[in-house]
Amino acid sequence: MAKSTTSKPARRVAHDFDSSVPPAGSASESEAEAVSSGVESSAGEAVKGKGKKRKASAGKVDGKKEGKKAKKAEEAEEQGQGEGPQALRNEDGDAYFELGPHRRLTIRKFNGKPLIDIREYYADKKDGGKEKPGKKGIALGREQTEHAMSDPLTALSTYLSQSLQPATRRAAEQALAQAETQPGFLLLVLQLVGAGQAPPEVRLGAGVLFKNAVKRGWAPEDAESNFTAADRAAVKAQIVPAMIALSSRPPLQLQIGEAVSLIAEHDFPQQWEGLIDQLVSSLSETDYSINNGVLTTAHSIFRRWRAQFKSDALYSEINYVLSRFCEPYLALFQRTDALLSSPTYPTLPAQQRDQLAHSMVLLLQLFYDLNAQDLPPFFEDNTEVFMGFLAKYLVDWGNNVDWGANEDDADPTPLEKIRASICESVELYAQRYLDAFPQLGAFVERVWTLLTHLGPGQRFDLLVAKAMRFLSSVVRNPGQRALFENEQTLEQFCEKIVLPNMALRTHEEEMFEDDPLEYVRRDLEPTTESDTRRSAATEFTRALMEQFEASVTGIIQRYITLYLQQYNADPANNWKSKNTAIYLLTSIASRGATTQHGVTSTNVLVDVISFFSTNVFSDLQAALGTVHPILEVDAIKFLHTFRNQLSKDQILSVLPLLVRHLASDNYVVYSYAAITIERVLFIRQNGQPLFTSADVRPFAQDILLAIFAKISSAPTPEKKAENDYLARAAMRVILTSKGALAPVYLPVLEQLSAIVAEISKNPSNPRFSQYLFESISALVKYVVADDPASLPQFEQKLLYGPFQTILAEDITEFTPYVFQIVAQLLELHSSASLPDSYQALLPPLLTPTLWEQRGNVPALVRLLRAFLVRASPAIVANNQLPAVLGVFQKLVASRLLDIWGFELLQALFENVPVSAFDQYTTPVLTLLLTRLQGSKTDQFTRAFIYFVFFVMAVQREGLSADYIVGAFEKIQPGLFSQLLTGVILREIQKVPQKDRKVVSVGLIRLLASNSLQSEPLVKAWPATLEALLRVLLLPQDLKAAGKGDDDLYVDEDTGYQASFSKLASSEVARQDPVADVADPRALLSAELARISVQKPGMLPPLISQVPQELTQPFLSYMQTNSHTIA
Repeated sequence: MAKSTTSKPARRVAHDFDSSVPPAGSASESEAEAVSSGVESSAGEAVKGKGKKRKASAGKVDGKKEGKKAKKAEEAEEQGQGEGPQALRNEDGDAYFELGPHRRLTIRKFNGKPLIDIREYYADKKDGGKEKPGKKGIALGREQTEHAMSDPLTALSTYLSQSLQPATRRAAEQALAQAETQPGFLLLVLQLVGAGQAPPEVRLGAGVLFKNAVKRGWAPEDAESNFTAADRAAVKAQIVPAMIALSSRPPLQLQIGEAVSLIAEHDFPQQWEGLIDQLVSSLSETDYSINNGVLTTAHSIFRRWRAQFKSDALYSEINYVLSRFCEPYLALFQRTDALLSSPTYPTLPAQQRDQLAHSMVLLLQLFYDLNAQDLPPFFEDNTEVFMGFLAKYLVDWGNNVDWGANEDDADPTPLEKIRASICESVELYAQRYLDAFPQLGAFVERVWTLLTHLGPGQRFDLLVAKAMRFLSSVVRNPGQRALFENEQTLEQFCEKIVLPNMALRTHEEEMFEDDPLEYVRRDLEPTTESDTRRSAATEFTRALMEQFEASVTGIIQRYITLYLQQYNADPANNWKSKNTAIYLLTSIASRGATTQHGVTSTNVLVDVISFFSTNVFSDLQAALGTVHPILEVDAIKFLHTFRNQLSKDQILSVLPLLVRHLASDNYVVYSYAAITIERVLFIRQNGQPLFTSADVRPFAQDILLAIFAKISSAPTPEKKAENDYLARAAMRVILTSKGALAPVYLPVLEQLSAIVAEISKNPSNPRFSQYLFESISALVKYVVADDPASLPQFEQKLLYGPFQTILAEDITEFTPYVFQIVAQLLELHSSASLPDSYQALLPPLLTPTLWEQRGNVPALVRLLRAFLVRASPAIVANNQLPAVLGVFQKLVASRLLDIWGFELLQALFENVPVSAFDQYTTPVLTLLLTRLQGSKTDQFTRAFIYFVFFVMAVQREGLSADYIVGAFEKIQPGLFSQLLTGVILREIQKVPQKDRKVVSVGLIRLLASNSLQSEPLVKAWPATLEALLRVLLLPQDLKAAGKGDDDLYVDEDTGYQASFSKLASSEVARQDPVADVADPRALLSAELARISVQKPGMLPPLISQVPQELTQPFLSYMQTNSHTIA
C-alpha cells in the first residue's frame, strides 16, 4: 500500500496557502524541526545544539494547536460532523454536500420525512451568478429515501440503476464516487454482486464498479487508500467464497476474478498468505460447481505470470504457490480425467457434461500458467503423466459425445476449447522446454491429423488457429527441419492446411456486410483470442518459407495460377478464387513486415509490382459498383500491404483512386481507403516524410470533406465515433498538409467543430477522440503559423462553440484535450498581455475541483503557465497568488503529479516579480523539504535538484544563487550546506540529459556566488566543482535516471478519467531558460578566471582537492580559451 505523500507539516503549510501565506521567515518551529530531521535523514548529518530547544518549543506550539483541534472536534461532533465531506446549508436551511463542480446532494424534509435530491446546478447570470437547480438530476421519493437511508444495499442498487440511464448517469456516478470513500463500501458492492434478487444489469454494474474501485484504490500510487485495514481484511476473507459462488454467472465471475488478480498483485503472498490454502481447502470431491469456481479464481491469479518479466520476487511467489498447489492440482486433474473417461460420461445431462469438460479447460489453462515462466521440478517429474493426458484429450477423447453443435454454431464447444488449450501448452513446451519434451514428434502427428479432419465451421476457428500456431513454432525451429523437409510433406501441408484455411467462408462474407467494423478490425488487428484462420494460415506459410522458401514458393505459385484461371473463366461467379489468390500471393511475397510500416522486405522469387499491374490494378480503377466490393477491398489492401515497395510517383498516381473510394457506399471499402491513405502518408525515408504538403495539396480538402461526410452521416454520437480509422486518416492529412490548408481551413474547422459537438453528447471511443482533437490542434498549429490573422477565427469557433459546452457541462473525457488547445491558442498570441477573451477563464482555473481529475493536470499546468507569462502582474494585484500556490501544493504532495507541481513553481519564479513572491519562498521551500524527508522518490529528487539550479541559472532581477541559498538558510542556518552535500551532489548524476544544461549553468552560478566562496559553505566548493565537471564530462547515470518527464501519461485500460493523452500538435518548443549561455564549459572557464582575478590565491587550494582526472582536462581547456587561474 502506498504511503501518504503528505506529512503533517505539509498540511500546515497547505492551510497557510489556502488562506493567507505567511511572510518569509515566519515558518513555525515545528516545521523547522521537520525540515531539520529531513536533512538529517537524507544527508546523514545531524543538526545538533539547537535541536533540543526546537523540539521543546515545537511541543508547546503543537500542544496549543492540539487543544484547539480537540475543541473543534468536539464542536464538530455536536453538529454531526466529522471526517469526510462536510455538510453545508442552502438558503432554505437544507443540508447539502458538494459532489463536484455544479453538483449537489441535498437532504430535504417533507412532512418531517427526509428526501434525497442529487442535482446539477447552474449559475444564473440574470440573478448575479446565483447557483440554481437545473433539470438534470435524481429525486428520490419518500419511500426510496427511507429505503436508501435504512438499507444501503437498496441505495447502491438505485444509484447503479440510475447510472445506466443517460439522463441521470453523471449525477449517479458522482454519488457513487462519493460513497466509494466511505468505510464498508467495497463489502457492500461485493454483497450486491452476489444478491440474486437484484436485476442482472445492476449486478453486472456492481461487478464492474467493484473491479474498478479495487483498481483505483487498493494501492493508489499517489495517496493513502480509502479502504481501511478492516475493510481490506474483510474483502480478502469474503472475495474467494463470493467468486466461487458465482460459478453459474460467468460475466460476474470474470469481473470479480479480475479484482482478485488486482488484489493479489499487491498483497499476495506477503499480505495474503492464506489465499492458496483457502483455495485448496475449498476443493470438493464431488461438487464441480465449487471446483470450477476455485480453478477460475486460481487462474485469475496465476495468469498474470504469463506476461511478467523474470525476477527473484516473481520466482519466490511461484515457488510459494507450487509448494501448496501442485499436489492437489494433480489429484483433481486425475479425478476429473476419471470422470471424463467414464463410460457413463456421454450419457450424462448436457449441463453436467459441460461442467466437467469446463473443469478440464480450467485445469489446462492452469497447466500453462504454472509452466509459463520456467519448468517446475514437479511438472518435469510428472511429464509422462501430463503429456499422456494432453495426447489423450487432443485427438482420442470426446469424439463419441454429442456436444449439441451444428455447422452454423459460432462458439466452440468444450471439446474445441480443451484441444485449443492443449495446442497452447504444447507450443509452450516446443518453444521453451524442448529437452524435456521427447513427445514433440508425436504431437506434431496428432495436430496434423486433427487439422486435416476439422470442418470449415466457425466453431473450429479458435482450435485451427492454435493448432497452426503450434506447427508454425515447430517449423521455425531449425533443429526440427527433418520433420518437414520432404517435398511431399510440404505439398501436403500446402494442400491440406494452407489452402482450405485461406479460402473466404460464408460467415466472413456475412460479417463483411453485417458487422463491417469488426471485419476490418479482425483483418488488421488480430489478437491471440480473435485469430482468423486466414491470419493463422498466412503465419504458417511464412514459417514454412523461412526454412523452405524455394519449394514453398513454387507450390503456392502453382495454386495462385490455378485460382486466377478459375476467376478469369467466370469473374462473376468465381470472384472468391481471385480473393484466395491475392491472399496466397501476399503470404509468400512478404519476408518481413510490421503493423506500422507494412512489408519491409520481399521474396525475390515473387514480382509484387508485376502481380499488382496484371491482376490488382484493374479492380482499383474500376467504376464503383462494377467489381465485387471484397475484390475492391483486396486491391486497396494490396496497396496498404506493399506500400513500401511502390515508388513515390506510383503511389501519387493511384492516390486519386483511393480518394474516389472514400465515396463508396460500402463501409469496408471506404474504411480501407482511409486506412491506406493514412499509412501511405506516414511513410518515412531516411527519417523524413516521403510526402510533403505540396504533394497532398491537390487532394487534401477532398479527402477531409469526404471523411467528414462519412462520419457525419452516422445517426448517433456513438456511431459517429465508432470508426477511429476515419479520424486517424483526417489527422494524418492535416499533419501532412501543414500550411497548405490555410486557404481552405474554415470549412474543415467547421466540420471538426460540429463533430466534436456531436460526440461530446456521449463520449464512447477514446481513440477517435484522440485523433479528432489532434486534428484540431494540428489545424490550429499550421494554419495560424501560415496566416496569423486566422487566430481569432479559431478562438471564435472553438472557445465559444463546442469547447464552451464541454467545460460548462463538465464532460470530463474531453476536458484535458480542451485545456491543451486553449493553452495552445493563448500561447500563439504574440502580445505579452492577456487577451480579453481569456480574462474570465482564470478564476475557474484556480477552482480546486478542477484539479481533482488527474487527466486535467498537465494541460491545466500548461494553461496556468501561459497565464503567468502574460498576466502575472494582474494575478499578484488581484491576490490570486495564494490560490496558485495552493494548486502547486496539491500537486507536489502527489507522487504521480509532483513533476507538474515543479513545472508550476518554475513558472512562478520565472514570471512573478521576486518582490511579490519573496514572502512565500520560505513556506514553499519548507513544503518541498518536508516531502523530500517524508516520501521522496527518484522523480521528486531529480525535479527538486532541477528546480534549485533553475532558480540559480535564470538571469532575472532578484534571482541568483545567493538568493536561493539565503532562502534555505532562513529556514535553518547551515541547512543548504547539508542539503548540497547530502542530497543534491549525491544525486546530480541522475539528472536527465535534457536538464543538464540548466543544472550545469546553475552549478556554475553557485560556484561563482559569494555564498559558496564564504565560510562555512566554501568547504563544499571542491565537491561542487567535482560534481559539475562530472556532469560536463561524464555520461548520465541512465540506469538510475529511469523514465524522463516527457513520457506520455496514457493508460488505455483505465479509460479517460485517469489518463492524460498529450496532443503532440499542440506542443510548442519550450524556450531555453539559459539561452544566453551557448556552452556551459566556456561560462565556467570565464567565471573561474574572473574569480581568480578578484580573489588571487583562493582557487588553487580548492581545485587541488578535486580529482586530477577531472581538473586536468578542464584546465587545458581553459588555456585554449586564454583563461588562467592564479
